[in-house]
Amino acid sequence: MSVRYSVLFDYNTGYLYNVKKITGKVEKDPQVLMAEGYFLEPSIRWEQRIDNGYPNVFYDEAYKEYRCYYTCFIKDQASTEFRPEQRINLEYPLHRYPPRTAGILMATSKDGIHWIRPSLGICEYEGSRDNNILLTNVHGASVFRDEHETDPARRYKMAMRHDAHKKVAVSFSTDGIHWCDPIDLPNYNAPGDTHNFAFWDDAIDRYVLITRLWAQGVIRVVARSESEDFINWSHPVEIYRGDGFDDQLYSMPVFKLRDVYYGLGSVYHGGDRASKDFDCVDCELLYSLDGLNWERAVRGEPFIPRGMGRYGEGVPDCGCIYASIPVEQNGRYIFYYFGSNGQHTNFRESSLMCASINPNKLAGYAAKSSEGGYLGTCQVKITGDRLIVTADISDGGSLRAAVCRPGSLHSPINPIDGYQFENSIVEEHTDGEYHISFKTGKLSQLPEEPLIVVFHLDKTVLYGYDGDIEPIRRKK
Repeated sequence: MSVRYSVLFDYNTGYLYNVKKITGKVEKDPQVLMAEGYFLEPSIRWEQRIDNGYPNVFYDEAYKEYRCYYTCFIKDQASTEFRPEQRINLEYPLHRYPPRTAGILMATSKDGIHWIRPSLGICEYEGSRDNNILLTNVHGASVFRDEHETDPARRYKMAMRHDAHKKVAVSFSTDGIHWCDPIDLPNYNAPGDTHNFAFWDDAIDRYVLITRLWAQGVIRVVARSESEDFINWSHPVEIYRGDGFDDQLYSMPVFKLRDVYYGLGSVYHGGDRASKDFDCVDCELLYSLDGLNWERAVRGEPFIPRGMGRYGEGVPDCGCIYASIPVEQNGRYIFYYFGSNGQHTNFRESSLMCASINPNKLAGYAAKSSEGGYLGTCQVKITGDRLIVTADISDGGSLRAAVCRPGSLHSPINPIDGYQFENSIVEEHTDGEYHISFKTGKLSQLPEEPLIVVFHLDKTVLYGYDGDIEPIRRKK
């Protein structure tokens, strides 16, 4: 089912009573798909600290495999000095050791569950090329297969921070494995110390780069740049900032669903040292209708929740979460992410994990209290008998509907006779899809005038509506 009218967007709603926005319920897989490698047996000696990981996961149809491109510190003496069980009461001594060296690595999977580190034979490490390193002295990369590209040598594209030159750079590849040397961007030098997320946007026929700037040199903000050729980019402009030290957007990979942009914002809590979330990173959902003006679905509510626990308690994702844009599998979105078991600037080990959700249930509305709540559509035109909603109804909960004539801001609900709540019939058809009809008449028998449909929510989350119903948009 395709939910055409998501209630996440205010222009699709009109009547709100005792309801609030909430994010959809993501189902987390508790298993670790790939653990940080240095302390495994046998040791992956070049995987010394995955840190944020900045994963880029997609299914590559050309090679019939899932690929995960990720950032890793391949040299980090601070992380190799002590085993994980020795780190619990220690502080990560970053500045007492030589500078770290980062690289871009690749893991592959045939089923999206069992992951391997292929021996690529590209970069030498400790006298051997038997490793999965693609590039060194770079970090924060995004990788994608560009179906828009006509030059096979540029089929795969990468945007990254070129640490050797302290510049944002790009690279190209025919197969996603053998990459050209990083090409520094000629027009500007954004800090780029983040997940430099690039993609082709059909809406504007340009490439878009989501990177990072620093406001007043201390606050992280999300920035955006555009390019026609993936080398010459426009000056980055700020498109979103949080709220002070406790609410900084560390990174924001972006994906599109229908014509809406969604962002997976990694929100860094770096202010109040007394907070239980201090120095941790949550993943929140943002959205935009144009890619420039962004809102949070629900400020302060994680989209992919961290696990409950602290470092040393065996919870692999209790500290920080950095997510990849989703992979679609069997009608669901799979979000692969690197979760870490400790605070951002402290000792921590990271693991590749995943979570899933119905893409029609990214965010919706629920009642604020046990008395239930009401949510009404904007003014609509009824064109037939099909009224479909996407919702989650909990055990003991209910969903009812009424068709009403619009009223003033303070007027009560005014249902049309025969189309009151008690006359509605709600039938589930598929996962979270409900068809609504009325005992006393068909929807097509309603008067041809602007109407609203009001839903009563009792232990129910409503995500969107569809069917023979068309919102009446105000003329600009």
